[in-house]
Amino acid sequence: MLTRMDNVIPSPIVFSDLLAKATSYHFIVRPITLRDQRCLVDASLAWFSDLLKGSRKPLESHLRCNMIVKTWDGFLFMVRAGTPDLYTVAVAERYELENWFKPYAKGVVADVGAYIETYTVRAMHTADLVTAIEPLSLNYKAA
Repeated sequence: MLTRMDNVIPSPIVFSDLLAKATSYHFIVRPITLRDQRCLVDASLAWFSDLLKGSRKPLESHLRCNMIVKTWDGFLFMVRAGTPDLYTVAVAERYELENWFKPYAKGVVADVGAYIETYTVRAMHTADLVTAIEPLSLNYKAA
């Protein structure tokens, strides 16, 4: 039985949005080592291959190794394999960080539900005292 191609390959608008998201990772974050760069390229190729097969899994789920990346604003973060860390560091809440958080992160800052401390790390450069509270031990133990 033949499968219709429109069921396998996303529509042009959706496809271009997904492709833009995948390539944006390569421009927004910079893996520190060649090994980390290769890991990101391999994840992108695996994601794209799965996308052509009809999978809707995010690019982050294809990361097979932990890596350290430099973010768009110059901070270093460890991105864990198979977690949404890459999305969190590269894309999520960028507008909020630039426009709402960083200009007002002064005095005492408490980051409750810190996840991987994307806000905490940035507040450390402007605030007098920073406290991060993360109840899920998976998020603050090194892999």
